[in-house]
Amino acid sequence: MGANGASFVGRGRFIVFEGIDGSGKSTQVNRLANWLSGLTSLKIPNIIVTREPGGTDFGQQLRNLLLDESTVIHPTTELLLYMADRAQHIETLLKPALSRGEWVICDRFTDSTIAYQGYGKGLSVAHIHFLNQITVNYLKPDLTFWLKIDPSFSLSRLKSTPDRIEKLGSDYFAKVNQGFTQIAIQYPRNREIIDATPSANEVENHIKSAIAPYLTAWQNVTLDAPLRMGYKRR
Repeated sequence: MGANGASFVGRGRFIVFEGIDGSGKSTQVNRLANWLSGLTSLKIPNIIVTREPGGTDFGQQLRNLLLDESTVIHPTTELLLYMADRAQHIETLLKPALSRGEWVICDRFTDSTIAYQGYGKGLSVAHIHFLNQITVNYLKPDLTFWLKIDPSFSLSRLKSTPDRIEKLGSDYFAKVNQGFTQIAIQYPRNREIIDATPSANEVENHIKSAIAPYLTAWQNVTLDAPLRMGYKRR
């Protein structure tokens, strides 16, 4: 699914943000959605902001369970719960929205499962790829942003009461970060690597610059420099 969008005629766009905890994904997901909604030249019918896990009512119940610090979950069980969340998310939210021409911006998708459960927890990456193929059913992001950041710095940003995943510590997140690195090397197509270390405003501007060529290719719209780097809010 290249930037020219040839295989997505009549469909919406699917944009994903990936990165370790504390990289600022949630902030940038919402900022990009707000900015895109103000670009009237794009004529986007609707922008949906969602996340994995927890993008549906069913998924939110799974998210509460997965992040509950008092819950002990075997890594294989955890993986299958994430896949259940993804299957429900895709079939009941993502595919219907994209078929209506809406744009979807998602906080985490398949890369996170490979990085967290594969590289982080040591589960078979090949098995995860197989399960992902079943759940996604050929759905792939039009564009993935990887917010790259050193784990030691990102962990310092986390809230004072960490959830079950955030409590796993620096060694675990170093492995997860290595996973994201390997994914970026193996699958560079339609992937933009953004340094997430600077301020949120700086990161936002870098994301706007990175997405501009995709917007031009997808909708044949040329963005001028001030618009590309400025702020457009709802």
